[in-house]
Amino acid sequence: MAFNKIDSLNCESLELFNVDIPCGGIMGGVKEVYINFRDNIASISASADGESISAIALTVDVGTGDVNTFKKFSFRPQTASLTSTATVDNASGSGQIQSDLILQFNKYGDTDKRLAIQSLMIAKGLVAIVRTNEDDFVFLGMDNDVYVSASTSQTGTAFTDGSYYNITLTDISKSLPYSIDSAWFLANIDNLVEI
Repeated sequence: MAFNKIDSLNCESLELFNVDIPCGGIMGGVKEVYINFRDNIASISASADGESISAIALTVDVGTGDVNTFKKFSFRPQTASLTSTATVDNASGSGQIQSDLILQFNKYGDTDKRLAIQSLMIAKGLVAIVRTNEDDFVFLGMDNDVYVSASTSQTGTAFTDGSYYNITLTDISKSLPYSIDSAWFLANIDNLVEI
């Protein structure tokens, strides 16, 4: 099954959908992020309706025989967010969705964090999976590579100030990020992510 793309649908057959108010409390924010190279993705399977991702298959390293897993990026609660913004030009009929994933890693000067962030800054061909605090998963990098668009680091001034690295990963796409089937992802996380 192929993915449905709003830009490829016939305007006459475009359908509107109801949006209900969710029941219960909702917790915002991002829990974890998993990053990999696009070349390490063997395939991405669409759900039956073409509106979400039902499975992701990874390549195997020819030399080692190991699966080219996603790398897990962890951070303190309430220090990461994902914002998707649409830019539409009605005159030309063009549009895009820019998704900015902002991550904060505490403790400025930590060598491992500095090297990980520096590697992301120069890497080409990235994709990312974002795990929200609601245990929903979305995929960034469906149409174009994810890249680091900004990075700052600071020590703070006062003893209680933050000391951290802050990076923004950006995805520019034709549609909002696709959801990944949460039950499938959680059942397969040990095979997909290096923990």
